[in-house]
Amino acid sequence: MTIYAAKAAAKKKEEAPGACVECGTSENQVNKGKEGLAADGAVLSRSHALNLINLHGKRLVLFCIIVVLLAIIISGSFLGLVVYRKALNKIFHGWSDVRYYEYNKESEISSDTFRSSGNGFYQHHYGGTFRQEIELDFDKGLFERIEVPRIGNSRKATVIHDFMKNVTAIADHDHSRCFILPLNSRTALPPRDLFDVLNRRQIGPNSFYMPDAEIVRENYRAITPPVQEMTVFGPYIWKECSTCNTYLLTKRVTLIMNNQNYGPLVKKKRRACELSGAEYCLGDAGTDQVLCIQIKDCL
Repeated sequence: MTIYAAKAAAKKKEEAPGACVECGTSENQVNKGKEGLAADGAVLSRSHALNLINLHGKRLVLFCIIVVLLAIIISGSFLGLVVYRKALNKIFHGWSDVRYYEYNKESEISSDTFRSSGNGFYQHHYGGTFRQEIELDFDKGLFERIEVPRIGNSRKATVIHDFMKNVTAIADHDHSRCFILPLNSRTALPPRDLFDVLNRRQIGPNSFYMPDAEIVRENYRAITPPVQEMTVFGPYIWKECSTCNTYLLTKRVTLIMNNQNYGPLVKKKRRACELSGAEYCLGDAGTDQVLCIQIKDCL
């Protein structure tokens, strides 16, 4: 009997260490499970971050596309408005090449290129070619605007013919000066007539060729001080000359100004001034003549 009891106690002692081994195995499995969960959480966090980055990237791309589309729409609307206003106002814009010549006075006839006048004989002399930029209102026939480059000794100028006010303005933006004189119908056709002339002489898109034009020279005097009230000359001249010193021009030795454009009665004597010697050409407005004026002195 004692022998059997000892075996039983031995079995119990052998079973005890086995139970401890199994307990250790369970703890290891729990720890491994925790580590696996932590690893899975890290993977999920990285995946979530990548998803957020992709989402923000897509939103940024979408925002850029919307901005570009809005810019295109606004630019297209602005361009359409400009085209619509041009079409509504029917403003013509183009360039024309002008070949010009001049008669120089000679003492006697030597070829067929001469002509005679009451003051003697004049020789036909070609001066060259210039390109002028033209803008005109061919719908209502209110104005013409001609950009004239330097021709010989003349200065470049912007010329405005206002057919509603019947005046011409010469804008010298290089010297911040404007000069106003009566519109000369002999050297400037009305806008619709000039438009018809240009259409008959078209050589390309918005490009035209004017036939030989004669230089016609006239001397003028500037009236000082500058004009103070510019609105009487209409919106086109006001827009071009409102920031410049503006002077009236006259061909008379004394000037009587008694109409709505030229103010009260004025009478002055001529004198030299800083404006003396300035020369401007008005371009070819369809008459085959280019009026060039020179300011001799001031009043």
